This record gives sequence, C-alpha cells and structure tokens, in this order.
Amino acid sequence: MARRCARSSWYPENWSTSSPTDNEKKESMVSKRIIQLGLAAGLLMLLQGCGFHLRGDVALPATISPLRIDGIGRHHGLYTELSLMLRGNGIQVAGEGDAARSRLRISDYKSRRRTLSVDGSGNVIEYELHEGATFELRDDQGNERVAAQPLSLTRSYNNNGSQALGKQDEENTIRREMQRDLVQRILSRLQAQL
Repeated sequence: MARRCARSSWYPENWSTSSPTDNEKKESMVSKRIIQLGLAAGLLMLLQGCGFHLRGDVALPATISPLRIDGIGRHHGLYTELSLMLRGNGIQVAGEGDAARSRLRISDYKSRRRTLSVDGSGNVIEYELHEGATFELRDDQGNERVAAQPLSLTRSYNNNGSQALGKQDEENTIRREMQRDLVQRILSRLQAQL
C-alpha cells in the first residue's frame, strides 16, 4: 500500500491553494488598470488619426487675432456663443474700442418660428424653428478674407398645449443648441477657407 507524504496534499508543491495576498491583488489591479489606460490611449490615437475632433475644436490661424465681432450686440446669444468658441480656440475677441486685426461681420440674422401642423381643434401640434445668418471676415484694412456666406438651420419640435411652460423652456433650449451649431458651422467654414 502506498504511503502518504507527511504533508497531506493532493496538489504539487508549486501550486498555491491559498487565497491571493493583498500584494498580489494590488499587482493584479495595477496591471488591469495599465491595460485599460493603454486601450483608452490607443482608442484616442485611432480617433485622432481618422480626423475626429471634439465639437468646438477648430484650428484657426493666430493671424486673425484679435478679432472683433460686428453686426450683433454683445448680449445676443449668438455673440456669446461666438466669443466663447473663439476664445476656446485661442482667438482673442476684441472689445468695442480695442484694435482688431480682423472683423467677423454677422448680418441678416433671423430667428423664426413657424407652425407645421395643427389638430382638428386648431391647436398647434408641431412648430418649426429657423436660425440663420450671413457672415464674412475682413482684415483691419477692410479687405475680404472670407466672402459673405449665408447659413441656416431648421429644427422642429412637438407642442403639447397642456405643458406650456415646459414647451417654452424646450424651445429656448433648442434655440441655444441651434445657435451653438450655427457658430460651429461658421468656425468650420472659416477654418476651411483661411
């Protein structure tokens, strides 16, 4: 009959039957974290390589800075969005009396709402919102750098008459988003043509 070893075990000596130590757990977590960070970095490089950019990220030449925005008031939503995005892209926005190398002129700004559909009682079911403007860029001598170009956006939303306050907030939110999109399109066109 075979005798058992003094040590009672069915596993070879190099197999561990005890639970992992705290150091082993930490090492495992660290190596998992390194792999996750490596994958995230690889994904970011892949996205950058295919031309993906975060919204609002536009490469405008520094030669247009400082830039003055003309044609709309400083308290207008479009002015606010333009100045925020320009500053976010490294372009200094000049004030009223400040010297400027470039002037971004906004003209023919339109913000409209149109009824798209009504129910049998004559209540509005759906509205269409329109935001549009024309922009052009000139240097400090008045020479055209980017010719005047019209842009417009249209969106629709459903209207529930029983929630009038909520619908007004929804319309205001949609308009702000449309102004942001309009500004993004202006900056994208400037980038493409400068």
